[in-house]
Amino acid sequence: MSQISGGWSHLPAHPAVTAAEASAQQVVDQATEAGQKAMEQVAKSTQETIDKTANQASETFSGLGKKLGFM
Repeated sequence: MSQISGGWSHLPAHPAVTAAEASAQQVVDQATEAGQKAMEQVAKSTQETIDKTANQASETFSGLGKKLGFM
């Protein structure tokens, strides 16, 4: 039977091919999970930096306001 007329889908996959596909899928899944964790860490770190910067700016302007007699 030719691949063009009916394809090979009627044939069972060779165990080595099935194992290789499973291994490849596992690698993809692990890489996806690692990428998601890395993105979560970047987002968390970025938010922490934003919070610290906002707090420092607030303290700076508060101190400046006190020195100038606004507070």
